Parts: sequence; structure tokens; C-alpha cells
Amino acid sequence: GIVDRAEEIATSVMPVSLTSALEYGENVVTRHDLLSFRALLDQGGSRDRPAVGLAGPFEFSAKQFATIGGVAEEGEIRIPAAAGDGGHVVFGPYVPVARGRYRATFRFRGEASGGGLLRLDVFSDGRAVLSRKEVKIQSGPERVDLDFDVLRESEVLEFRARVKRSGVSDTFFQGVDLAT
Repeated sequence: GIVDRAEEIATSVMPVSLTSALEYGENVVTRHDLLSFRALLDQGGSRDRPAVGLAGPFEFSAKQFATIGGVAEEGEIRIPAAAGDGGHVVFGPYVPVARGRYRATFRFRGEASGGGLLRLDVFSDGRAVLSRKEVKIQSGPERVDLDFDVLRESEVLEFRARVKRSGVSDTFFQGVDLAT
């Protein structure tokens, strides 16, 4: 369809590392934008659908996220040690939520000490970062909490992980838990 053709054109003329038009001050459509829009459409996304009323917590598995530069594996997305700062390696799942206070808990597993430095954030409606934290992933399971407020009804949330500094071992993204 039209999204496939747009993605084909965008990836043939733009570097994959250009992931956020706002961060670079350009008015372009990026591969990340196209994948984000496709994921929202695949979920039947619309600004008109009602917001999720959270009685949660809700668990979003790695399977519900998109990746550029990561490798989807059994219930995880492997972020290779060699991944550089090429943009958001994990993003999604584009869930509409009601107004309120939330906590997103990012779940990772480090393969060995010396994992990379990741920037985690909660992005709202494709225009605002609601919470951000940088974390160095170590060996074993990691849980990183980001607290934030949603001020408008039906905000569509995206949870993102970006490699800020490569590590010496792979990191495994397992998902995000969302609670009020």
C-alpha cells in the first residue's frame, strides 16, 4: 500500500539514523515516523477512539514494539553491543490513555556487565517527551521506572529506547509495564 511505498522511498533516500524530525530541526518524514504510523494503523489507531481506562497494571511485551537496529527474538528484542547512536532502536506500542499520573517500568536484561547507555523516554502524541531517563544496563534483569502525567484525554503514548553509548555486551529489551 501507500505506507509501504512511502517507507521504501524514505529508506532509499534518507539514512536510518535520522529518526526524529524534531530533534534535527528538519521538516521531513523519517523511517521511524512511517513505522510508528504503520504500527498505530495496524492497531486500528485513531484519535477518535476512546482512551484506555487503566485499572492496570498493563504489561506490553517486546512483541508489541517495533525496532530499527535491534533483533526480535523469543519474547525480547536484542540490542546488539555494536549498536551506535542511530536513533530509537525500540519504540511503540502507541496506546491511548486517559488523563492521570502514570509509571512506565521498562524491563531489560543485560547479558554481562558492560552494557550500553540507553536513553529511555515516554513520548506523547508524537510531539512531547513526558519523561526521560538515561541508564547503564548491567548484568541480569533491570527495571527502570519513569513517572509522568498525562494532561489530556486520549493521549497516545509511545515508549522508546535509544542507544546513547554502545556497550561491550548485548542488551535485551523485554517490554514495558504501565500502571497508574
